[in-house]
Amino acid sequence: MVFKRKSKPIFGDIEMKVPYLRRRIALFLVNLADRLEKQKHSGRHILVIDRSVPFGAAGFVGFGWSVIDGEENKASLALTEIDFEKVSFETCLKSGEKCITGEEKLVRHAKAGHVLLDAKIFQKLYEEEDQKTLEYLYREKSITWFEFPGTVLRYLNDSRYALFLYRDDGGRWSWRCYWLDGDRDARNPSVVL
Repeated sequence: MVFKRKSKPIFGDIEMKVPYLRRRIALFLVNLADRLEKQKHSGRHILVIDRSVPFGAAGFVGFGWSVIDGEENKASLALTEIDFEKVSFETCLKSGEKCITGEEKLVRHAKAGHVLLDAKIFQKLYEEEDQKTLEYLYREKSITWFEFPGTVLRYLNDSRYALFLYRDDGGRWSWRCYWLDGDRDARNPSVVL
């Protein structure tokens, strides 16, 4: 005679609990991913850049404006996240210089190997909810003006321009285009990596 031992499953009726356990595990993983993402970004000023839609000069700046072919920083265009605690604000002025043109500044950035942030990053900063990153730069680094030479724009008259952001007297951030033949001094840094 063979005795069969009746065993009791550890979790009771396991077949009924599998879907419940799957849902609980899935919920746990989603919550863990959310917490890790928040922890990754907490206390840091990371801007996420959606590269699926390129910067449209005519749509953002206005009729007659375009991005000059081949005049966008390729390294910048590859960025999808920027930690603004790690950016640098460079004037490219040499000792004893008071100012240089924007064109000369582009040459010096290239020689220095800087990654020049582009117009899509500019647009994201400007349109960010409550302009949190811009306010962080003002509060923590006393930044009130900086340009984005990683994208060179052209207007109808063929002049070359770079976009810049500035904080006005009322404490609001605004933007404009700055002619690259114009002078830049110590108050006119470029944002670079």
